Amino acid sequence: MRKPTEIESAHIASVDEILACDLMTVEDHEMEELGEQLEAAPGVFSLLPEWKDVPLGSELARRTPRFNGLGCRWRTKEPLAPFEGEFWITDLFVALLQDPPDLAWEGTPAEESALYAQFRIVDSTPVAATGQFTAVRVQPGVDPLELWYYDMDLNTVEGHDRQYVRLEVTYPDYLDALLLTKGTFGWQYLFADVSLGSEGFERVLFSLRSMVEAFPRLFPDHDYADLKARLEARL
Repeated sequence: MRKPTEIESAHIASVDEILACDLMTVEDHEMEELGEQLEAAPGVFSLLPEWKDVPLGSELARRTPRFNGLGCRWRTKEPLAPFEGEFWITDLFVALLQDPPDLAWEGTPAEESALYAQFRIVDSTPVAATGQFTAVRVQPGVDPLELWYYDMDLNTVEGHDRQYVRLEVTYPDYLDALLLTKGTFGWQYLFADVSLGSEGFERVLFSLRSMVEAFPRLFPDHDYADLKARLEARL
């Protein structure tokens, strides 16, 4: 296994923090080998016509962990408030070459079907199987690549008639935020244009409030001021 980069070391340390926490139960975790470190997108993208005009800048290569897989499924223990989370990230360039998620059905509007076809999953919840994931949206000429969050229950929330929302964060910054949230379910809404006080968001709001209350004590080496501010701004 090659020597991890700074961002890779940070994510390895983040998983270790969860494993070492006496107030968290880990149901499953996995850390697969690291792929080759790159300074630019792999050459295969220049050979595929569908990627011709999709910008994959050098920053993505430098700031992307090259794990073949890194994930953790956890829940809190008493006396902490009961909340839980999961994440599963992989090498971005491997993820980009995967098929889009199979979300469209016979009654799906053409606009939504086209959107789903541009999704490539970069973070998911395979153990909990909660129907949530984060995807990069692949579009010609759009730089930086957009991130979207899919939640199968979002259309049950007041004011939302769809199951997805765009995130106000780049992929590298998403990975930085993941180091803080540890995959707490619903944390992505802190980076979306939503009102967490809406009917239907009660469980998400409870988890996020519990997270910003507990994590500064569990993981004192991290600064949670920005996440607290984001939560308050969405109430």
